[in-house]
Amino acid sequence: MASAYLAISGVATVARTHCEADRKAADDDLLKGRAAAAACLQSYEPLITAMQAATWASAVQPDADAVLGAMTKLHDLLVQLASAPDKSALRADYAAITDAEAVLVAKADRLRTDVGLPPG
Repeated sequence: MASAYLAISGVATVARTHCEADRKAADDDLLKGRAAAAACLQSYEPLITAMQAATWASAVQPDADAVLGAMTKLHDLLVQLASAPDKSALRADYAAITDAEAVLVAKADRLRTDVGLPPG
C-alpha cells in the first residue's frame, strides 16, 4: 500500500506544481484563469484515475475514500473555475480551491500515516 500511495503522490506533486504555475501565470486575468483551470484539470484527471484504481486494505479504505472525495471536490471546483463568468467568480473559485487543496493535503497525510509512511 505504501508503494501505491507513493506512486499516486508523485502524480499529485506534478499536478500541484503544474496547477500552481498556471495559477500564477493567470494573474487575475479571466481568460488566462479559465485556461489555467482547464490545464489543471488535465493534470488532475490522471491523479483521480490512479486513486480510483488503487487497492487499499479495508482498514485504510475509509481514509482512501476521503482522499478521493477531496480530489473530486477539487476537480469540481476546477470545472467551475474553467467557466468562471467574471473576475469576481474567478477570485472566489481560486479561494475555494486553496481551501479544498488544504483539505486534500490533510486527508492525504492521514492516508499516508495509515499506510505506514512518515508524515509528509
